[in-house]
Amino acid sequence: SIEKAWNPVLNETWVFMKEISSDGDVSTIDVVYPAAPFFISQAPETLRRMLLPVLAYGNNETAAYGLDMKYNLSWAPHHLGTWPVCDLAPMDQEQMPVR
Repeated sequence: SIEKAWNPVLNETWVFMKEISSDGDVSTIDVVYPAAPFFISQAPETLRRMLLPVLAYGNNETAAYGLDMKYNLSWAPHHLGTWPVCDLAPMDQEQMPVR
């Protein structure tokens, strides 16, 4: 499922994808990635808004949101947390192999 949330820092809507096949992970990249062609063709703005939270987390831009989490891993984030809270510490990230 997809949920929208208002981002008061950027004054725009962010989109979060809730994984329904596991424990409710939020914005799981290995779920977002295969869905990207659909969103590129049907709703590119939704895909952009879906990637913004993941990019903010991976680029260490979380302090503006009251949760200064330094992402210092050598691989990309796997997901943002478990629904409805996106507060997964970098040390708790799953290291996913390249497929």
